[in-house]
Amino acid sequence: MISGPGFWITFAYYFASTTIIGVLMATQVLGAEFGSALPYQLGLILGLAGGALGGYFNRSQSVSGTIKNPKQFLRELETALTTLGYEAQGEIEDYRVYGRSQVRGLFSGKIYVRLEGNAVTLMGRSTNLKRLQKALPSFAP
Repeated sequence: MISGPGFWITFAYYFASTTIIGVLMATQVLGAEFGSALPYQLGLILGLAGGALGGYFNRSQSVSGTIKNPKQFLRELETALTTLGYEAQGEIEDYRVYGRSQVRGLFSGKIYVRLEGNAVTLMGRSTNLKRLQKALPSFAP
């Protein structure tokens, strides 16, 4: 089964990136030297905030649920994904892969859908799954 990075890996990525950028910006904007503590303190504060926000909104999440009619669900899914700007891009293992094209796809990630009888598993970024679930009335997690 495929899976993406959870909260802690996503937090670490955003924490490290934001901390480095914060330290560099603090030295340039405030004129502080790299040897002083101020840039690192500001960088850590920004890193914690960036890590928490990035981890919450961009973590990978998996949602499973049941459906009554698989054909109706697939029609609703295609419509909802098209509305959100996603299109079919193939399959990986048992998952159908949907992604955005061009630059939008670099920043929004992919959505993976697995359909087995009346059971459905959706996987992708947390924010994308929330929007998708609102657009799928026949999906009950």
